[in-house]
Amino acid sequence: MKLIDTGLRKQPFTTHGQPLITVPYASQKAAFRFLHDTQFHDRGLGLFHGPALSGKTTILRRFMSSLPDHYAVAITDGAGVQAASLLTDVLSQFGYAAGFDSSRERFNMIKVFARQQAGNDRAPLLIIENAHAMSPILFDLLVEFSELRVSHRCAMRIVLASDRPILPLIRAMNLDSISARVTGKFLLRPLMPPETTRYLHLKLKSGGCESPGDVLPPPVCHRLHDASGGWPGMIDRMAVRTLAQAQRCPARIEDVPQQARPAGNAINSHVAVRGGTNRPLQNPSGRCVA
Repeated sequence: MKLIDTGLRKQPFTTHGQPLITVPYASQKAAFRFLHDTQFHDRGLGLFHGPALSGKTTILRRFMSSLPDHYAVAITDGAGVQAASLLTDVLSQFGYAAGFDSSRERFNMIKVFARQQAGNDRAPLLIIENAHAMSPILFDLLVEFSELRVSHRCAMRIVLASDRPILPLIRAMNLDSISARVTGKFLLRPLMPPETTRYLHLKLKSGGCESPGDVLPPPVCHRLHDASGGWPGMIDRMAVRTLAQAQRCPARIEDVPQQARPAGNAINSHVAVRGGTNRPLQNPSGRCVA
């Protein structure tokens, strides 16, 4: 089916880049509260979990854009990156694009900047995605950042995002200064079936479709929920494939491709917490504060 046949002027189910619209849902709202609590905690260091295609990056970037302009924020990927590249990336996002000849100079400038900002009650926020894949050198840098203080308060707020539990890795590496700073953990939850229908219909409207129910009827939305597990990134991908496979409007249940849900082996039903025991994340909002 061509987009024009659905009334769409733009593809609403983007799999890369900035989405046309951010559709709110329960776990996303809880995630924003968690990130807000982390940013404004005197020693905020949050662990942000969710499987691949769960919407972590979208939520993190949306939160970043919601902060007042005077807060410095940097988001970077810890997977396979060298220390020099990460420092350059962070420093650039903090507003210093050039003028440093070595990694040590960049590192020291970040520390100076963080202390200055924290002294004015505007501690910068550092977000590292794929934190589980950081090299030991990057973890050493993270230790130094986590130990920065101004008037007994931490000079930098930190969020470590990953598709697998991070705290056991931190403990295994004996990074006590990091584990002692953890103020909370958050595990994203998928959309519920009614949320998936609303998500799909609002996205269709954002692309120009005036009658989304005539394109993706509720039974098709329910099948998309079941096939995707309710994870936003997977919903988007499968919606694109469903519309491509459909011959005409409305799409049929048979047009929904069979698809395995995102792998769940990285995020168990238990996440380690301080005290040496595991506790199930049973809160329906997804929050778990240490």
